[in-house]
Amino acid sequence: MAMSEPEPEVDDDRTIFDICMELSDAAEEDATASAECPDSETRGPLLALLREVGALLARTTDEEDREMFVGEDGLQLTLAALKRHMADAEFVRVGWTVVRHACAHQPPHRRMVADDGGLEVLGGCWAAHEADSEVICALLGCVSQLCTKDERNKVMLNGLGVSASIMAALETFSAEDGLVSALLETLCVMMRDDDANAEQKFRGEMISALWEHADILNVLIELVEAERAEPVLHSTLRALLLVSNSTKWAEEAVDNGVVDLAFALLSDSRRLSEPSVLVSALQLLKSLSQHNETAKETLLGDSADELLLGLLKSHAEQPKVLEAAIDLLLGIMFRDEATSAKLVAGGLIPAILKGLTAHVGEPPG
Repeated sequence: MAMSEPEPEVDDDRTIFDICMELSDAAEEDATASAECPDSETRGPLLALLREVGALLARTTDEEDREMFVGEDGLQLTLAALKRHMADAEFVRVGWTVVRHACAHQPPHRRMVADDGGLEVLGGCWAAHEADSEVICALLGCVSQLCTKDERNKVMLNGLGVSASIMAALETFSAEDGLVSALLETLCVMMRDDDANAEQKFRGEMISALWEHADILNVLIELVEAERAEPVLHSTLRALLLVSNSTKWAEEAVDNGVVDLAFALLSDSRRLSEPSVLVSALQLLKSLSQHNETAKETLLGDSADELLLGLLKSHAEQPKVLEAAIDLLLGIMFRDEATSAKLVAGGLIPAILKGLTAHVGEPPG
């Protein structure tokens, strides 16, 4: 995530178990008092404990800490408190940060959030604070965590309107580069295929809905054309790759000029010092050329082979740029003897050897 909540100072003598014991009592008192008086004084102590345990969960390297927190009903107590205090922006920020860190590296915890109605609470929190950038930032961090390798959570959050809310927030917060990047990165997490063992049917339906009802292609094209800062542009190109990663949508993207847009970035001298933009543009072009023959023909017509050969030579010290450029070159060279011969004559083999020499001993990828 591009943005995150600052961590409070933590008392090194306190453990997550210590806080859980206090959290249970504080949550019970708050639940009783809130039913009688929404502005009860029990809110402050509970919030302080959540802030403290959130900081501990964020920095722990011991998965037993997360399991202990959940085993002591910490996750369920937090979700219940969030439901009670849904209108409280500070409570929402802190509470969802706790949920996010409690679920890190823990698929069962992510599933528990869904099973206990937490996703519905998250959707309600978003609707209640859709104009608050700090709340949205905290929610995005939690959405990204809950959707990591969890197709069911992706489907449920999409059904609750989170992907549509992200699209709306892109317009609301269009001037805030950090938040725009975070919104796009979270959308990418929801769209990407990151679980080889799960059926991808519903993810495809979500992407189709974004095309048909949220005008996602034009939104992303406008972001590229606006010449945004490197992180925003990188995230935008990643999103473009995911929404056009099929024969049908690649054709739409090509027909709307996405190949020319991405190729122009590779030709822009201002972007040559932005490796993340170069890599994401190269990967997008590779995907489009794999799905659409017109994309490949356009690249060859624009002498992309020469430009890519130049990138190999000028960015030999950048392993990710080098790898992405070679991948795209191989794609446009495939079964094209004339292009292959032209590249070899232009110094392709020495350029690759130079790159290999520069990265001897480095693991691939």
